[in-house]
Formats: sequence, structure tokens, C-alpha cells
Amino acid sequence: FLVVHRCKVENFYFISNEEKRIKKNMDTSVDPCDNFYKYACGNYIRHTKLGNKQKKDIFLHLESEQSNHLQMTFLEPEHWKDPAAFNSIKHFYKMCLDEERIDSEGVGYFINIMNKIGSWPILEGRYWNAEQFDWEETLNKLQVLRPGGMLISVEYFNGTIYVSSIDPGIHYFLLQNGVDTPQVKAYYDFMVFVAKYFGANHYYATTEMKKVLNFEHYLTNIYENDEEEEGEYVLKDQWTVNEMQRQFPFLNWRRFIGSVLGGFKKIHSKDKVHFMYKDYLKKLDSKLKRTDSRVIANYLFWRTTIGNTQYLSTALKKRFFLFRNQVYGDQIPNGPRWLHCFSKILNSRLDFALSAMYVQKNFDENTKRILSEMTTRIIKQMQEDLKVVKWMSAETKKKAIKKAKKIQKYIAFPDELLKNNLIDNYYKQFNISTDDSHIECVLKLKRFAMFLVVNNISQPKPTDFLRFHDVFRINTHYILSNNAVMLPASVLMYPMFGHHRPMSMNFGYIGHLIGHEVTHGFDNRGRMFNETGAPVNWFKNQTEKEFLKRMQCIIDDANKYIIPDVNLRLNGKNCQGENVADIGGAKLSLLAYDSWVADHGKELGFAGFKPRQLYWLSVANLWCTKYSRQALTLQATSHHPPTEYRVNNMVRNHEGFAKEFHCPVGSKMNPRKKCKVW
Repeated sequence: FLVVHRCKVENFYFISNEEKRIKKNMDTSVDPCDNFYKYACGNYIRHTKLGNKQKKDIFLHLESEQSNHLQMTFLEPEHWKDPAAFNSIKHFYKMCLDEERIDSEGVGYFINIMNKIGSWPILEGRYWNAEQFDWEETLNKLQVLRPGGMLISVEYFNGTIYVSSIDPGIHYFLLQNGVDTPQVKAYYDFMVFVAKYFGANHYYATTEMKKVLNFEHYLTNIYENDEEEEGEYVLKDQWTVNEMQRQFPFLNWRRFIGSVLGGFKKIHSKDKVHFMYKDYLKKLDSKLKRTDSRVIANYLFWRTTIGNTQYLSTALKKRFFLFRNQVYGDQIPNGPRWLHCFSKILNSRLDFALSAMYVQKNFDENTKRILSEMTTRIIKQMQEDLKVVKWMSAETKKKAIKKAKKIQKYIAFPDELLKNNLIDNYYKQFNISTDDSHIECVLKLKRFAMFLVVNNISQPKPTDFLRFHDVFRINTHYILSNNAVMLPASVLMYPMFGHHRPMSMNFGYIGHLIGHEVTHGFDNRGRMFNETGAPVNWFKNQTEKEFLKRMQCIIDDANKYIIPDVNLRLNGKNCQGENVADIGGAKLSLLAYDSWVADHGKELGFAGFKPRQLYWLSVANLWCTKYSRQALTLQATSHHPPTEYRVNNMVRNHEGFAKEFHCPVGSKMNPRKKCKVW
């Protein structure tokens, strides 16, 4: 019987898929020497339906793939070997998805907790008992639901306590302008909506929330006046807690600060406190004595509630985002619920565990190793290219080579994400169970964040990355201030990179993007920063003139281009950096591929194409894009030109392309005059 090697079967399967992809996108009725982009992408553009999208391209496909990977990761069953934080994330995610349970439990649970602390007058109506209300006691107890202070803000940073003025429910600049502005009216409408949703009748909701608003307005005006008087000296006041107590005895400062910090730090009488705006504290004391306790109670319970509304029910969440849109212009989220839940986890202290879970479940170290080797080859080609540049002075060339040698590589993900002992240690004080409701999960997460701050516990410092959650970015970057190339894990998914495809295609897809980012280190902006990322212009005068002369060729070429369908001309100066990076990146990656072939041996082509032709087809396929007219219009003023220009700009300025596709001199893709900087 016939035995077929598994690897050969896999390779045949993937090569077959690659051939289908290339031929499906291609329009063979177009001469590649006339318009290579249309030759490679014509059918993609013709047959792709936009639906409700402004444009479709490979990056939209990667977003879809990432969505699938994330959802599958969240919904995987728990495994005993996984860090406990992975399971906590899965619990949080499932609770966040369960809107029916949130709607049935959220508000009831929250009111229950508040009732154990005290009672909200606006809900109690005429049955509220003022004699049982102690504003200081209530303020301290409400910190479990809304840490931060409310009447007085308290922050803790690097072992130092900071006390400042009110933190209102709407930005104090807006509130200082009066209570009759459109933004403040939108805030008041939101206040009334929440009160009525919680059970208040119309009369109490409207009249008592108006009093709360006026009270809050008064406090922000105290702050404004005090800021003008004390402005530049605000941080010079550093007293002990004892001194604070003597100066402002209306509050038990040790207990209050301890409550705000979650009880995680014992406050001593000799602890130092930085505080701002002394006059605010004096006037607050006076105002509290003169204000009806009912207003103070309503204010405290309202400020506690507003910070949690989006977690209590679907209706409250929608109304909260409408309020944010009306007041600040924030976009109202309209994506799927799972994406909202993912964002909540990513933008919390769970981002370290989430990034680790995502990477461990979806990526492997072998991919990272290969991409690191590819990047090293491309950076090496930049160094070699600089050695033979004739228009640079010897001194400038030396500095350019030094910068190229110092380029850092942030590839895929930081190694810390694979170390479960680091994850377990960081999250040992945090746990979410399946019995917890969504709001309980949120409150536990807030409390954990406070625990980390008070105890000065930092995430493990990534040694080869900027931030853990960068692994989710679907984009490559050159970081000026670090002289670093960044390739996040999410951008390395297929078809950007594939283990079973020819390396000519990998260098064409992800490789030329790497080369693009490397070239950014030497473009019109990158040349203004040295090898350490410091802002230094290291170009000597004559070299700078030669550089600008070559860049002008790039600018002039783009200025001639009129975008089809919208009849708009490109702004060559605006997109010069991207254009020079495109040309340089495609050149560097192809040279790096040649060096790979020299080390590993020649590859075979397929579908009638040679390896170097497959390289250029891969470059083009990466940029196959279907635009709406609106999106195409925006590209005219963008730093990134339309993809047709980008692809054709790369190929017509590279001598090797014309040789591979037999383009005669003087054809559109092989002009006699070519622009070349690097």
C-alpha cells in the first residue's frame, strides 16, 4: 500500500490554498507591466462586497480571525494546569455575556448593598429618616462600591497619599459654566433617568436631583476659586495626618483615608499627606453644616451609583453611553456584546493574564523564533545597504549604521506571558467564582486594583515589549523613541505568516512590512532621532541636502497621482514617509529573502510562478483593498495613500521587479526614472 508523508500532504494542502488565493484575487486580463496592483488584485476588488463596511482588506480579515480566536479561548473549558487567573477571566467573560442575568440581578444586588450601608432618600421619599443618617459614616462605608472619596478625592501613588477636592459626576470645567448649559442639562437628565430606573417617583427624581446638581455645582465653584488662589503652590502643602486632623477636624482623616484605600493600608497619625486647595476643605466644612442632610445623602448615593451604572443592566448601560455621547462626544458602542466584555477585561488589571492566556492558546515560540530571524535578516540588509550608499558623508553613514545595528525587536509577545509562576504570583489575591454576579465581578476587580496600588505591586516588567496588551494590535510599528520595530502577535496570523508556505511568500507578506518599519527609522521623521531614540538630527548639511533631493522625487511622484473614481490628487508631502518606507521595505525584504535562500537553498515556485514572482504577488495581495467612495476620499489626505498607489509605487521603483515580470523599459511599471532613497 502507498504511504504518504503527513508533512507532504499538509504542504500540498497549503500550497493548493495559496494558489487558489492568488488566482482568485488576480485579473489576468491586466498586463502586470501596466498596472501590477490591478493584475494581482483586480478580481478581489471586482467581487468583494462591502456590506456595511467602508473598506475590506486583509486587516479586516485578521480582526475577524482574532475575534474567533478570542471567543474560542474564552469559552474553552477550565484546565487544572492553567493559572487561576485564566479561569477568573473566563468567569468574568461569561458573567459579562449573560445580559439576562445582569438585568435580573444587577440593580437589585446593588440596592441591597446600599441598603446595608444606609438608605437613599430619593428612593425612600417621605419615609427617609434624617436622624439615622451620618454623612461621615455613610461616606466611609460607600467606598466599597465606589472607592475614591466623592466629596474629597484621595489617591495613593508610590507610597504617597494625595488629598484634593471634589470629583464631580461631570467634568468640573463643564459644571463651572453653570447648570443651564446643554451638557449639564444632559447630565441632569441622566441623573433623573437613573433615579426613576431605581424606583424613585417622578417628583422626587426631578426635584431632589436638581438639588444634588446645585450642591455639586457649588462645590466645583469652591474648587475653581481655590485653584486660582493656590494654583502654583498646590503641592507644597505636606502635613501629617495629625496636622490634617487639627486643621480640619470635621472629618476623621485616618478612618476616611483608610476606607478609600480599601482597608489595605493602616493609616498612622504621622503619615505624610500631600493636599491641594486648603480653602476648599474649609468651605466644604461650612457647606456641609449648612446643607440639608437629605441633599448630602442623595449626593453620596448618586455619586456611588453613577460609577457603576453601565454594569447594572442593559438599559442603564445604553443610557450611560448616551450620556457620555451627549456630554463628551464619545462614540456609542455598537459592536457585539462579546467585544464589549473583551474590552472591559483588556482595559483592567486583568490585561496581563488575558494577554498570557491569548498567547499561550493561540501562538507558539517557533513562530516567534522564525519571525525574529526574518527581522534580524532585514535589519542586517539595512546595515549592508547603508554601507554602499554613495550620497552620505562618512560621518553620517557611520551614525546611520550604528542606528541600524541598535534597532530593537519587539516580536510577537514578551516572554513573561509564558511564565505561569509570574501570573499566579501577581493574581494570588484575586479570584472570581461562577456564583458571582457581573457587578460582583466588577467590584472585586476594582478592589483588586486598589490592593495592587496600595501595596505598590507592579506587573512583571516586560523585557522585550512595551506593554502586554500590545499583543492584540493588528498593526506593525516603528517606535521612534525606542528605535524599535514592533510586530504584535495578532498581526502574525495567517495569511500574514504561514509555516507551510514558501518563505518567498512570508517575506512578501509580513517581511516587507518589517522592512517598511525598519525604513521608517531613516525616513523624513526617523532621521531626526538617533540610535537610542533621542531627538537628534545626526545628518550633516551636505548629506541632508542629498537626502531631501531624493525625497523630493518621492513627493513629486505622489503629487502626480490622481485617485481613480474620486478624481482627487495625492498630497505627496503628506505621505512621503509612508512612500519611502514602502519602497525601502520591499527592497530590504527581498534582499533578506535572497540571504535566506543562500543559507537554506532554493525554493520551488508553483502555479507557473517563480519564487521571486510569488514574492511580489504576496506584497500585492497583502494590500488588496475594496474601498467605498467615502473611504477612498479620506485616503487622499491620509499619511497612507490608497493601496493601488502603494503597490505600484513599490514595484516601479525596484529594478528587480521588471526583470521578474519582463517589463520593458518605459512601461508604467518600469519607468526610466526611478525614485530611490535607500
